[in-house]
Amino acid sequence: MAILLNNGNGTFRTLSTTALGSGGSAPAAVGIADLNGDGKPDLAVLVNQESSSNPSAVQTLLGNGDGSFRTGPATTGVPYDFSLQLSDINGDGFPDVIVGSGADAAYLLNNGDGSFQSWQHILGGAESIVDFNRDGQPDLAGRVPGGIALEGNQFPTAGVTPAAVTLGPSQSQQFSPQIFFHSSPAVTWSISPQVGSITASGLYVAPTSVATQQTVSVIATNGTNPNIGGRASITLTPSAAPAGPSPAGIVPGAGSSAGQTFTFTFSDSGGWQNLTVVDVLINSALDGRQACYVAFVPSGANSGSVYLVDNAGDAGGPYSGMLLPGSGTVSNSQCSISGAGSSVAASGNALTLTLAITFTGSFTGNKVFYLSAQDKTPGNSGWQALGTWNVPGSVPAGPWVSGMSPATSNSLGPTTYTFTFTDTNGWQDIAVANVLINSAIDGRHACFLAFVPSGASGGSVLLVDDAGDAGGPYSGLGLPGSGAASNSQCTISGAGSSVSGAGNTLTLKLAITFTAGFAGNQVFYLAARSNTLNSGWQAAGTVELP
Repeated sequence: MAILLNNGNGTFRTLSTTALGSGGSAPAAVGIADLNGDGKPDLAVLVNQESSSNPSAVQTLLGNGDGSFRTGPATTGVPYDFSLQLSDINGDGFPDVIVGSGADAAYLLNNGDGSFQSWQHILGGAESIVDFNRDGQPDLAGRVPGGIALEGNQFPTAGVTPAAVTLGPSQSQQFSPQIFFHSSPAVTWSISPQVGSITASGLYVAPTSVATQQTVSVIATNGTNPNIGGRASITLTPSAAPAGPSPAGIVPGAGSSAGQTFTFTFSDSGGWQNLTVVDVLINSALDGRQACYVAFVPSGANSGSVYLVDNAGDAGGPYSGMLLPGSGTVSNSQCSISGAGSSVAASGNALTLTLAITFTGSFTGNKVFYLSAQDKTPGNSGWQALGTWNVPGSVPAGPWVSGMSPATSNSLGPTTYTFTFTDTNGWQDIAVANVLINSAIDGRHACFLAFVPSGASGGSVLLVDDAGDAGGPYSGLGLPGSGAASNSQCTISGAGSSVSGAGNTLTLKLAITFTAGFAGNQVFYLAARSNTLNSGWQAAGTVELP
C-alpha cells in the first residue's frame, strides 16, 4: 500500500509504502475517515488474499497527522473482497465498514479505537449507502439476482443518560434519551425486571424496600421505530442501617381516632440490648408540656418500664409508671396507656414497642409523633417526626384543614399529594391555603407555598423562596397550567396538579418533587384562612426523604 503526497503541480511523490498481508495479498479497496476519534484521517483497507482458504481482511492504517501512517489492527476472515465503504451505521459516532462482493455484503462495527468487530452478513450487496427514507439513518442499496435491493437501517440509535447509577430504597433518578440520528426523539420507557417504577418522562423511583443488591435495566424505545432503543443500568442497594440508635417507624403512621394501638420500632447497630431508653412524644409541636410524652426503658427482650411524663413535660419526672408485660394503666391529662394490649419484643438490632393509647377529650386536633432513642455509647438519635394523628373534636367555624393523602410517604417524587381544606361558609370563603413542609414550623429552607384560589378550578401557587418570608419573593405557577415553580427544597409541576372547589370543600392536588438536599423526616403543616379567620397550622402528614 503506497501513500503519495501531492507536490502541488499535478505530480506526486511517494511518502511511504506499507506491506499488507502475506504474499499474493493486494489492496482491493480503500476508505478514508477518522477511525479512532483523534481528529486525523485514517485508512481502512480491504486486503484481497486471493485464496478461499485465506479470506480477505480489513487492515487499518492510523494517520500520524503528517501524511504518514502506522499499522493498526486488522480484522481477518472477511469473506468479501470487492468493495469497501465507510459509514456510521449504528449511530455511535465512529465510521463502520461495509464490504461487498457481487450480491453479498457484510458490515464490521467500529470499536472506536480503529479496530473492528467480526463481520456480520447483510442480505444483498452494498453498492451505495444513502438515507433513502430520510429518517436520519444510512440505508443500503445493493445487487441481488434479478434486480436491486434496498435495505433500511434497523440499528439501535438511542442511548440513555446517565448510563449507570446506584440507588437505595425510595431514591429516584431522572433518565434522558439520546437519539443519535432519527427524525423523532420521542421514546417509550420501560424497566426490566419490574422492580420499582418509571414514568412516561423517564423518572425511575426505586422500591421502598430493597432486601439484596440487584440490577434493573432502563430501556428507552423510539416511539416511531421500535428497533431503535437504548439502555441504562441501575444497581439497587439495600439502605445501610444508621449507626447507633435510631427510630425506624410507626404503624399506623397516620389516621384519626380517640384511641389506637400503635407499634413503634427502634433499632441500634450495636444490637437492641445497647438501647437504654426510647421515647415517644405526641403533640402539635415538639414540646413535652401538655403532651402525651412516653419513655420506655427495656429490661429484657420482652419486658421493660413505661414512664408517662406529667403535664409539666419535664423529662426528669415526675412520671406515671407501669411494667410490661402488665395490666396496669398510666395517665396524664392528654392520654392514658393500658398495659393490656401493650407489649415489647426485641431481636437482633430491632426493638418493637406496642402501646395501647387512648387520648382524652381535651387533647383534640392534629398531632405529630416524634420518636427518639438513646444507647450506652452514649448515642442519641435526636427527635424524628415519623407520623401524624388526628384526635377527633369539634370542627371550628370558618376555614379548617381536613387532611391530606398520602399522609405518609418516603420518596423524592414526583408524588401527587391531595390536600383538603374546608370552610363552614363555603369554599369561596377561603382566601389562602398554605402548605409548609419542613422538620418544624419554619418557612426558612422549606417547601413553603400559598395557594390563592381564583375559581372552582383555578388559582395561583406561590412557592416561597429559601429565605422563607411569607411576603415573598415567590416562584409562581397558575393552575391549570403546565409550568413549574421551584426553590432549593422542592419543585411543583403544573402537570399533575389541579384544584377543585365544591360546597364547603377545597381540594388542592400538587405534583411535588423534593430535592436530594432536603433529606430527612419532614412534616406537612397545613393552614387555611379567610379574610377574618385562620385555622392555624395543622400537622397533616409526614414524608421520609432519603
